[in-house]
Amino acid sequence: MVFRRRITLQEDGLLFRQMGFLIASGASVSETMAILHDESEKGDVRRVAKMVMSRLSQGASVAESLAAHPRVFNETLIYLLSSDQDKESVSDFLYEYADEMERVAEVRLKLFQTLIYPAKV
Repeated sequence: MVFRRRITLQEDGLLFRQMGFLIASGASVSETMAILHDESEKGDVRRVAKMVMSRLSQGASVAESLAAHPRVFNETLIYLLSSDQDKESVSDFLYEYADEMERVAEVRLKLFQTLIYPAKV
């Protein structure tokens, strides 16, 4: 769909934090996506998780499945999640990435508020 809203930075942060927790607990990427699909309240997150699960069940690799969603999963995340890194380092990276997404969202909000303030006055 052309006009479908992208997952917000706050949702990205929550998504990656949850992925980090699930992977640290021993879940595979496929299991992680299934859990996120079932448990997420956000429709966009559910949609992406369902599409990744669908591609994985059709025999696509983890990298191919995640690469189909470049607005959510960047190249670094795709490489990390499709490699055989130890689960602790992957989850640590996802936690740090989630923190970064939340910081970027906060800065964008402050910038927007700063730019919009003169228009209100």
